[in-house]
Amino acid sequence: REDQFEMELHLERLRNSILKSQSRAKWESVNYDLMEAILLKNVSKIEISLNNLLRPVFHKHFNPSIATNKIISHPAAGWAKLSWLKGMEVEVKHPLIPKELLPVQPLSEYPEYEFMMNDPDSCLE
Repeated sequence: REDQFEMELHLERLRNSILKSQSRAKWESVNYDLMEAILLKNVSKIEISLNNLLRPVFHKHFNPSIATNKIISHPAAGWAKLSWLKGMEVEVKHPLIPKELLPVQPLSEYPEYEFMMNDPDSCLE
């Protein structure tokens, strides 16, 4: 699939970034581990990596907004949701990943809203 290819490409870029810069390696490696685990469909490694991302040092770095960083970890919740979307129902019991956001529940139908029918380029004219 196309998204698999894109993830593999991004994983390669992260690997190169980690090898080039020791100072960035600490931050990049946590995302690398998560992406690799998702590509390998390794649920236990995903859960371990998510818990690592939720450690205070990483949480503060990746969630600088004081408005939301006490409520949710956007990166960790995003990786967890991506895992669910790819069929891996990871379980991380942490208040910064609301478990109610994770299940994938497709709607029976998707109504078309007016804004969806507009040509996106028309607003640029």
